[in-house]
Amino acid sequence: MSDAERFQAQLLAESLSGVAGVEVYPVDVDAACREYLEEGYEVTPWLQEFLANYGECIVTWQFRGSDTSVSTRVEHALEAPHATPRNMQIFSRRLGLATLPIGSAFSTEECMLLAANGDILLAGDPGFQWVAHGFHAAAHALVAGPWDRTFYTIAPAEDGLRERLTQAES
Repeated sequence: MSDAERFQAQLLAESLSGVAGVEVYPVDVDAACREYLEEGYEVTPWLQEFLANYGECIVTWQFRGSDTSVSTRVEHALEAPHATPRNMQIFSRRLGLATLPIGSAFSTEECMLLAANGDILLAGDPGFQWVAHGFHAAAHALVAGPWDRTFYTIAPAEDGLRERLTQAES
């Protein structure tokens, strides 16, 4: 895929210039999709679109004096601690939306999820965190810090997460 076809990733890099570094690596969407299939994931049109737009990127910024990063490299997405097909089934059931792993975040390697409605969430031991609707907005929220850091439990409960996802769609 040429740089001209990676317009969204380049736009993200330009919009974060001076605040965060964005490395945009070449992406072979077909090869990436094969890796997802080999790991047992369904390859959806929304995953393919994400990979074409933002796959194989690393966003790095300073947080409390240390480098912090979010990676959408396929190897990082599929190796994040909570990135297993079984966990995606649990997450999807809990959220009421299909989810797929698209990356990892922070030194704790939180699993970055893409929901079928375009929302970006983080999943880790304590539960879920809703970041933003769309990766561009999520990257900005993570770098600038205005995202809601509320943890929603992974166990089925009415804790407001589904309502939050519904609000993001509006």
